[in-house]
Amino acid sequence: MNCPHCGAMAHIRTSRSVSRMTRELYCQCTNLICGHTFVGLVEVVRTLSPSSNPDPEIAKQLAARSGATEEVHTAPGTVLPHEPLASHGARATAA
Repeated sequence: MNCPHCGAMAHIRTSRSVSRMTRELYCQCTNLICGHTFVGLVEVVRTLSPSSNPDPEIAKQLAARSGATEEVHTAPGTVLPHEPLASHGARATAA
């Protein structure tokens, strides 16, 4: 992570759990002249590959974040809805 003031690298000095999907990071800029210390957040926002042992509550939260409208099933062997990955060969073209 970079310092939002000077752009130098910032080190994560410690962190604490806010929830099972969010962690608060306590950061310190490595630029001694700047010296900025700040708090950042890291959170799980979507599923790329579904869990083989999903927690129903977490699955519901992830489905809600991705805007999934289908019912979430968490029975063993059930694939949870997730956003499709973009094709590796797809490229944006200028119009």
